[in-house]
Amino acid sequence: MKPFHLLSLVALTAVVLFFSAGWCTAQQLAWYDSSGEPVAYVDFGQDDVIYLWDGTPVAFLGRDGRDVCIFGFNRSFLGWYENGVIYDRQGDIVGSRKGALMMAYNEWEPFRGFQKFAPLKPIQPFAPFKPFFSQRWSNADLVDFLRSGED
Repeated sequence: MKPFHLLSLVALTAVVLFFSAGWCTAQQLAWYDSSGEPVAYVDFGQDDVIYLWDGTPVAFLGRDGRDVCIFGFNRSFLGWYENGVIYDRQGDIVGSRKGALMMAYNEWEPFRGFQKFAPLKPIQPFAPFKPFFSQRWSNADLVDFLRSGED
């Protein structure tokens, strides 16, 4: 094998391994709306950023004491994420991960859009007092709920 071809093969192998390692280590968790459709996801490999299914970054997860909270890039507090369920400020359900609630989920996830660049995370605001979580669905749609955190 010619040295040039060997070098090209080594470089190509390195590039493939680099990108495949990034894909394997990134963990993404789909979030479903009240109709069981996947509309957003958290990318734990991208600093816990929450993306809409089209790849638009809208919010991020952060901690407030023991609570996992959802914050917007616009410095707003959106809600809580507990036991796979997303709650709004009133304590009503806005969405969930698959299997967290007794409901029908779409079995097939459509292809996700390419991730757009996420803005820098702002200084995390304080979370309000956590209400008692209800078992009823919020009037807010999960996409609208998350979009309220866009910068």
